[in-house]
Amino acid sequence: MISRARLSSLLILATLCCYSCGSKPPPKPKPEHIVGKWILTDKSSLYVKEANLQSETFSIEFKEDGTFTATFDPSASMDKILRPCTGTWQVAPYSTPTTLGHNRSWCVMIGRDNTGYQLPVMGDSPSYRISETPGYVNGRETVLVLVRTPGDR
Repeated sequence: MISRARLSSLLILATLCCYSCGSKPPPKPKPEHIVGKWILTDKSSLYVKEANLQSETFSIEFKEDGTFTATFDPSASMDKILRPCTGTWQVAPYSTPTTLGHNRSWCVMIGRDNTGYQLPVMGDSPSYRISETPGYVNGRETVLVLVRTPGDR
């Protein structure tokens, strides 16, 4: 006979498994929702100013031909982030561990120098945001959020 406590534990575990496995990922962004010039949000610009970096220098342009140019290196730490870079891009699955299994979503996978780097795409509509966590500024983890410029929508 199963005890009441054990039965409760099994029901909670089953609920958590169903929740994490049954949740649908957001729809995959279409390339036309990514193509264009992306710049920092106002809040992200404040983080950059705290690090004594020029916020105007942070932009990335995703082109229709699957290439990108950036005025910064998204894969670098804050002390080396101001290196311009170029490469290729594509929309790809992005999965991060959470307490309930995996948070399934999408990213822009950028490739350069035979390496790949994921930039998580936030949101579930064409007004997406792209995030990047390059490191710490004044003891706080810094998250840079980029949005597509209004003329590119």
